[in-house]
Amino acid sequence: MEQPKLPEAQLEAIRKRLEELSRLGENNCQTSNHVAEVGLQKRAIYNSIIYTLRDREMKAIKGTGSKAAIVQAFNLRNPRPEGMISVLKGDTEMGGLIEETYKAGIEKSLIFMPVLDVPSIGSGAQGIYLAKQEFG
Repeated sequence: MEQPKLPEAQLEAIRKRLEELSRLGENNCQTSNHVAEVGLQKRAIYNSIIYTLRDREMKAIKGTGSKAAIVQAFNLRNPRPEGMISVLKGDTEMGGLIEETYKAGIEKSLIFMPVLDVPSIGSGAQGIYLAKQEFG
């Protein structure tokens, strides 16, 4: 069964919002530093790692000692279940978010499958199924 394609305008709006959110990575790192300073990093969950993860954010996460993070499986190029898995596994252009979070010191990745709107609930559910098959 083929998944419906998202309108280009909706994909562009999502892309712009995710770019804004990627700038929040710096705020997340500052918050994580504070959490580490007060000694709560083992009880906190970093929220969240997305496809815009860069070395700077990875180093900051590693420096805080955070051990758990929410990893969003949103793939701007392919929002279907297969795209969700590819952003987690990686491709020829970049490593997958699962591998990158381990490099950042994250030991417990909580995978978040995106649901963009009501019709995409089935895609999110299929993504969960595929992730379970792929990663256990």
